[in-house]
Amino acid sequence: MFKKALARLPIAISGLALGNMALSNLFYHLNLSLCGLICFIISWVILILVFIKWIVMPQMFITELKNVNTFAILPTIPMTIMLLLFIVKTDFSVETGLLDIIWYAAIMLHTCMIIMFLSFYAFRNYKSRPNTSWFVMFVGIGVIGETSPAFNSSVGLIATMLGSLFLIAILIYVLISKTWQTYNQEQYPMVIIVSAPAALCLNGYILNHSTYSTTYVVSFIILSQLLFVFSLLFFPTIFKRGFKVSFSALTFPWVTTAASLYNISQKINFNVTLELLFDILSYVEIIWATIIVIYVTYKYLVFLTAKHESR
Repeated sequence: MFKKALARLPIAISGLALGNMALSNLFYHLNLSLCGLICFIISWVILILVFIKWIVMPQMFITELKNVNTFAILPTIPMTIMLLLFIVKTDFSVETGLLDIIWYAAIMLHTCMIIMFLSFYAFRNYKSRPNTSWFVMFVGIGVIGETSPAFNSSVGLIATMLGSLFLIAILIYVLISKTWQTYNQEQYPMVIIVSAPAALCLNGYILNHSTYSTTYVVSFIILSQLLFVFSLLFFPTIFKRGFKVSFSALTFPWVTTAASLYNISQKINFNVTLELLFDILSYVEIIWATIIVIYVTYKYLVFLTAKHESR
């Protein structure tokens, strides 16, 4: 049974690992340690399974990686590792130089993936032009900013600024060209990734500054929430079509959107009305993101243990 489940394990599940790890980090910020630990373990188990498949069935993953959008989400692996290291260092209070070494190695891995993507995948045909999956590849470096307070804030600041520039360039192209229409039915849920990049950059910015640019913060709050609402418009269609392995794309973006709003409400002083509004919205989004992560995790468990190989 384990071998069959491993054979079905897609690269897309690394997005679920990232979603669970991001939710774990959020739960620890909320002082919900048990919930954080559960999500941490789930994410860790998924990572282990992915690494095992890379070792024992590499050809299956290599075949998957021929698809441009599948390769574009591959950085979810180093992104998950960076969040894992951050939690281990800050919440588990583990102090060792090995964590720093692995963190820098994860950054290098993500950088290598970007170079490979630009060299072998990008702009080969109309299906390899910027799409929502590109946010993972290029704006995903925002996770460096999120985790850098425990490692190297200077690196985090650079990553956040670069991520912000990539976000603007890719978002303009994606919205004008409506490139999500090129997704096939199996990958269509990846459109939800559009919710993540602005929130991720905002998170990295807030966590790495003690004084804030009002223009940046206000612009990215508005943009991240507009993109969140925009992504919700696609949810009924996605849900109606039934489970796809790309459902993992629903997890991290909405967790990140909720986390950014929560961090804003905790770290920046607004007037009483705005503070109340941000508090209410952040908890509504946290509940929504939690429900989605639980649902997708459950559907993946059913998929991996099912007798029939339908997606």
